[in-house]
Amino acid sequence: MARNGREAVELAQRAAELSGNRDPSIFDTLAAAYAEAGRFNDAIETAGRAVAAAERQHNDVIADRIRVRLKLYKARKPFREPH
Repeated sequence: MARNGREAVELAQRAAELSGNRDPSIFDTLAAAYAEAGRFNDAIETAGRAVAAAERQHNDVIADRIRVRLKLYKARKPFREPH
């Protein structure tokens, strides 16, 4: 499977804009795209925003899921779905 981190970032940024920058799942996707592109500092910052947005919505399930990915980004590793 080919991965294109730069394109993923562009698409996820656009999705975030269209959502009004309020959807924690889209921030989660953007953070994963940043990590895939090797932009780990951006991934960490965006995942933090995603956790905060999920907490504001009282969505502990999403917040916990993002916290797991945040640990990967802090370890300078991208998130990869298991096949």
